[in-house]
Amino acid sequence: MKPMRTFLLIITIMILTFFLVAAILPDSYHMERRVAIDASPNQVFEQVNELKNWKNWNPEMPEMQFNEVPKGAGARQEWETPKGGKGFLEIKRSVPGQIIQAEMKFPGYDTFETNWMLRPAGDSTYVTWGMDFGNLDYPLGRYSGVLTNKRMQANIYVGLQNLKAHIEEDQQ
Repeated sequence: MKPMRTFLLIITIMILTFFLVAAILPDSYHMERRVAIDASPNQVFEQVNELKNWKNWNPEMPEMQFNEVPKGAGARQEWETPKGGKGFLEIKRSVPGQIIQAEMKFPGYDTFETNWMLRPAGDSTYVTWGMDFGNLDYPLGRYSGVLTNKRMQANIYVGLQNLKAHIEEDQQ
């Protein structure tokens, strides 16, 4: 009888710990990375503002379908994951040489907000790529958010490094 009671106590503690940890995990995230690119804001803007260009530098580009708007506000790309989930990215606001704001949807998540800010600095442009996502369900969504945040941080970092290399190579 004593081993069964100990086993039940351990299971109860594990379950309570799972829910308590989930309660302190955030239900939303903000992430951003920045890089200086040796190019004008307009050169960077043209690369990011046209969604078909993303294949040149975005590290995770599944097969995409594009709508009839090639770039700027209203441009949209859609994809389907191998497990059948559909996602999209749509540019909502586009100010030449300054900012691009978009909505993004991944299967199983609410809509993400993503934005690109371009700031001239001499012959270079500081590019900030930010992303916000939230409304994560309790408890599993909170744990998933930790992993998604880590993955998206890495994706943004690699994407900016690829963008920098792509644009700077084109100028040579």
